[in-house]
Amino acid sequence: MFTRYEAEILKAAIPDVLGKDEGLPPVDADGIVRWIDTQYLAKSSFEFRTLYRFLILALQFFFPFFFGSEYKIFLSLSSEEKQHLFQKWSESKLYLLRNSFTLFRLVICFGYYGQDEVSKTIGYDAEAKLAEASKRQVIRD
Repeated sequence: MFTRYEAEILKAAIPDVLGKDEGLPPVDADGIVRWIDTQYLAKSSFEFRTLYRFLILALQFFFPFFFGSEYKIFLSLSSEEKQHLFQKWSESKLYLLRNSFTLFRLVICFGYYGQDEVSKTIGYDAEAKLAEASKRQVIRD
């Protein structure tokens, strides 16, 4: 679903959105982009897919100008400039913009923390949680 260009923009954003955390597995931006595209967005509504793709293109062309001091496209920004852009985006006074960053980051976090290696490192066992949940019975009076 992503064009190569959209995937390239998203891939460039992932390391700066997630940051670095000692003790966690390294970020595989290609794998996260692939997961978002084939597993998450493929199962999402048309409207959500369109919105997420719009956010990626806005990140490339609009947000660097809106949250920065000069016009550059996102792919040409340094890591420090990208982190500054994400900080400004997340602290926007406009509710819609602030929450669009939360949405953008949340999907990336799903892709990273949903990896088996990462979830095991943080002590989360998705299979055990699923098995436990499937044993529960809901009884209604």
